[in-house]
Amino acid sequence: MNHLNSLLAVQLLALAVALVAEGLAFESLVALALTTFALALAAMFVEMTGALLIGTLRPTVPDMSPERHG
Repeated sequence: MNHLNSLLAVQLLALAVALVAEGLAFESLVALALTTFALALAAMFVEMTGALLIGTLRPTVPDMSPERHG
């Protein structure tokens, strides 16, 4: 979950930088900030999809060993 928090922070910071840069008319900084936002958003999507797939593919068989229930 720490990775997702970091990616969210990067996204929010990139949006803030884009807004400030737009107000100051720094077009190259706006482009860089929006590219950073898009990459962080894509990375978050990939990480969340991977976590979902791993959770779905992991077997959910209960542990019925005698050592634990004896």
